[in-house]
Amino acid sequence: MIPPSGVFDVPGGIVKTPPKPTLAKTYQTGTVLQMNRFTLDVDAYYVHFQNGFDSYYDPVALDTLFVATGPSNTKGIEAEGNFAVGHGFSIYANIAGGSAKYQEGRNIPNGGLWVANTPTDIEGASLLYQHKNWDVGFIWKRVGSYWQDNSSLNYLINGASIPYPIDQAVKIQPWNLENLFINYTIKNSSRFRGTKIQFAINNLADTHALVGITPGIAPTLAAHYVPDGSDQLNLMPGRSFTLTVTGGWAPRR
Repeated sequence: MIPPSGVFDVPGGIVKTPPKPTLAKTYQTGTVLQMNRFTLDVDAYYVHFQNGFDSYYDPVALDTLFVATGPSNTKGIEAEGNFAVGHGFSIYANIAGGSAKYQEGRNIPNGGLWVANTPTDIEGASLLYQHKNWDVGFIWKRVGSYWQDNSSLNYLINGASIPYPIDQAVKIQPWNLENLFINYTIKNSSRFRGTKIQFAINNLADTHALVGITPGIAPTLAAHYVPDGSDQLNLMPGRSFTLTVTGGWAPRR
């Protein structure tokens, strides 16, 4: 059934009245600066998402519920640049900051709150080296703080008591990630021309940052999230090594 708020469940995978498709209006403006050894582009953006919906798992009903969240607005500014240092070295960097929040002024309890898993900012930097057959790079990435949802509370919406997910309940702190790769490509007149040997180290610092939480305790009006030993923590995977060989074959004519 679909109450007046637009909440609907899917028992057995059946939706009696499908939701309207999500539409988006996007506005973007920016500029690009290109010089002999330096490039830079900066742009600002605004995206209005209509007819969005959210989902949460109800541990009592053992079912997934989908809830019409109303429109949301995503806006921000981003920039990236690359500088060719010389002798095969170059430096690349990017930065972005903004917000993604549900629109206020509607009869829904999440107005003005953050959309789940949308960071406040993202930064990255890379030191790259390319010479003849070699490609080497060190990549650093930082993800700013973001919010995750909790399960649900009952709200009186359009005269009906509706279970509604708690947005902006669990705050995830910023985390960093460093990766390293070394590639060698056979480019001469060998029969194995095009063969590439790739070696990569992911999570070079072997950090185990917290990137997500599934709360173990249901929210209340007084406390939307209470840390507990029953919480399910999603940690960043540890350091890993990858060796990949891609074969190439170029027989002589």
